[in-house]
Amino acid sequence: MELEPPAAPGSTQPRVFASIRLWLDHHATLLPLLSPRCTMPNEDAVAIRLAVEADIPALLPLMRGLAEFEKYADSFAVTESVLRERGFRHSPADFHALVADGEHGLVGMLVFYIVPFTAEAVPALFIKELFVAAPSRGQGIGEALMRAASREAVARGCGRVRWQVADWNDGGKRFYERLGARADPVWVNYALSADTVRALADDGMP
Repeated sequence: MELEPPAAPGSTQPRVFASIRLWLDHHATLLPLLSPRCTMPNEDAVAIRLAVEADIPALLPLMRGLAEFEKYADSFAVTESVLRERGFRHSPADFHALVADGEHGLVGMLVFYIVPFTAEAVPALFIKELFVAAPSRGQGIGEALMRAASREAVARGCGRVRWQVADWNDGGKRFYERLGARADPVWVNYALSADTVRALADDGMP
C-alpha cells in the first residue's frame, strides 16, 4: 500500500508484511475517521465514492502502479476483463473499490473485500490495496479513503478492518498509526506459492 513516499526499500530486503488492525468497537481512535466534521483538504476537487464499471480503464493503472511500487509487477495478471468480471459481474462481487475522483480523473483507490465469517460472528472488512498517485499525495486523499472504508465497514456490520503493510514501508506505518491503527504483535503471515500448493495437493495422490 502506498500513500506517501516511504523509505526506499533495499533491493535485498525480503518482502515481509506486518499485519495492522483497526478495531471498530469501543475504540475512540476511530471517531475522527467517522466524524462528518473531518473533511479532506480540497474536497471540492476530489470526491470519494464507490467504483463503477465505467471506472475500470482508470482503475487498472492505479493497481498496476501499486504493483510496480511493491515489486510484484512481474506477477501482476489483472486486466480490464478480470476487473469487469470479478468486481462488477459476479454476485456477490469478489472485491469492491473506493476511488478518489479528481478534476482530471481517478487519483487514488482503496480495494477491499468482506470476510463474512469470523470468530466474533460478525463480518470483517479486509483492505487489499490502497494507492494514491504520486502527484496527488499530501492532500489527505489516503485518509479520506480510509474514512470511507471505515464507513463501509460500519454500514456492513463489520467488527474490524484489517490490512497489511510492507515491513519496509515506514511512511505507511506512520500514516496508519496516526489514524489509530496498531500493529498485530501476535499473528504472522504465511503463504504457499502456486507450485507449493500443487505439490502439497498432489502429495500422496495415486
